[in-house]
Amino acid sequence: MLFTKLLALLMGAAALLATSLADAQPQKDMGAQAAVAAQSPQFFVSQTAMANLLLIQSAQLALDRAEKDTVKKLAAALVEDHRKLQFRLREIADKAKLKMPHELDQPRRAALERLAAAGKGGAFERAWLETQSQVQQEALQLHAEYAKKGDFEELKLMAGVAKPVLENHLRRLNELAKH
Repeated sequence: MLFTKLLALLMGAAALLATSLADAQPQKDMGAQAAVAAQSPQFFVSQTAMANLLLIQSAQLALDRAEKDTVKKLAAALVEDHRKLQFRLREIADKAKLKMPHELDQPRRAALERLAAAGKGGAFERAWLETQSQVQQEALQLHAEYAKKGDFEELKLMAGVAKPVLENHLRRLNELAKH
């Protein structure tokens, strides 16, 4: 009985530690993940779908909470572009019978919650620009790696087409962050 309670306590502590570590560093080594994505169409689809979901949902928050028109304009463009990317990804995934997540994983959900907690106005805009830039950079790395080394031709073509879109988003985010 004591052993069972101790084991349950240790397992709970390990789960809590794992969750805390995942929340603290949701995308620890994007280079390694990009390399895995190039070898696994399923991994690429899953990671890209969740990145799109996070980018769309956080951009929708910006439409409600940002004060600057330039931020709102970029957020609207991001929603539109990432919905298109998500739609195309879903078409390819369905045809190839790859599973596509329809909700955020815990680290991305936590990132969205932190962003929502930033409030409105300037504080929100700064947090949004930082979050968007990080997620866009991660998405760009995944797409660039898959476009270069992927082994599923239709996904490889999609990644190549999406790459300049993501580069443009990142450039626009960086320009806004400077002002």
